[in-house]
Amino acid sequence: MREALILAAALAQITTIQTTEQLTVSDEPVLFESIDRNEYLLGAGDMLQVTVAGGCTQMMLASGVQAQSICIVSGDGNLSVSGLGTVAVNGTTIAEAEEAIIALARRYYPRISLGIALVEPRMMKVYAGGMVESPGTYTISAISRVSDLVTLAGGLTSYSSRRGSMYTDRGDTVSIDLRLDPGTHARIADPFLSDNASVIFGLCNDPVYILRGGGLPVLHGENEVSSVETWDVDPGTSLEVFLEQIGGLGGDMDLERSVLMHDGSEYPLWSGPGGLTDITVQSGDTLSLVMLTDSVFVGGAVNYAGRLSYRPGYSAREYVNMSGGFRYNSGIGGTTVYRNGREVAKGSDALDMILLPGDVVEVPWAWIAVNAEWIRIIGTLVTIVVAVDGLTD
Repeated sequence: MREALILAAALAQITTIQTTEQLTVSDEPVLFESIDRNEYLLGAGDMLQVTVAGGCTQMMLASGVQAQSICIVSGDGNLSVSGLGTVAVNGTTIAEAEEAIIALARRYYPRISLGIALVEPRMMKVYAGGMVESPGTYTISAISRVSDLVTLAGGLTSYSSRRGSMYTDRGDTVSIDLRLDPGTHARIADPFLSDNASVIFGLCNDPVYILRGGGLPVLHGENEVSSVETWDVDPGTSLEVFLEQIGGLGGDMDLERSVLMHDGSEYPLWSGPGGLTDITVQSGDTLSLVMLTDSVFVGGAVNYAGRLSYRPGYSAREYVNMSGGFRYNSGIGGTTVYRNGREVAKGSDALDMILLPGDVVEVPWAWIAVNAEWIRIIGTLVTIVVAVDGLTD
């Protein structure tokens, strides 16, 4: 709607109706659109504005031509313009439809110059299927692209390919590739959606596994599982190009602690003075991305499990105290510190360890607490046996 208001305000400046037979012809009308005129395909329900550059002569007005007119593409795919006639525009781009209307108008007015602009796109139904979180049919604007539909469907699942296909009702198959082009930083192939199309994503066939957050473990169901993604990789892709394809290096990424697991070895993404590691990414590799954070997680047998603000120089014991201290039935000796998803200290060494942002402290429950239910059941059985034995005496 905002684009429509801007369009109307801009066009209002060039639509003064001429009072003589002389027609003022401008080079090209100025149009404001948020889409690619050479890519968007028109269909039934699209609302267009047709503007005659320089306004209309009295003869044109008498013939029904208007300086500005709002036209809607009909159900049969035609666009009727007052005083000019009808052209078939279904499946054509905005630029192609404009050329067709100009050709039609110049049969009667050889010097006419006009332009069209999309004021309001149609709504359409599109099916999202395969490896998306919520498959189904969605109603979405025709200016939406495949990536917009994926977002509406809850995103791609962990093991989905970023490559897919769109099957149109005309029988065409359109390729999709939602990775980023390192040169343009735009998605490689993210086409506009088509009416009644089906968009399908399958399993990733040449995956690189990406862990964001350093692969932190699940602590008794209290800590979130690190997100796992699979991204397609082409043969011979360098680490630098691959990182660009998945979205580039963010300012919240700790490059020195992030690693590429490749052929059984680990390579840090950043090698000090050498900069980004020069290595080829292959299918089956795992990229563990450690994100910078200003918190430490304390979980398990403490009074208030959760995230705490990072404080430089604080030990795990101090963070436990900040979490309300140990529970009476905690297994203090089994306290463990995890860093980047790996155990780095246990017991008293863990409690005395100075923590870094993103570290996880797990305080286990004592054996008697973990097995309390079994102890209760055994106690009940013993009571029953004693009672039965007393009855038989």
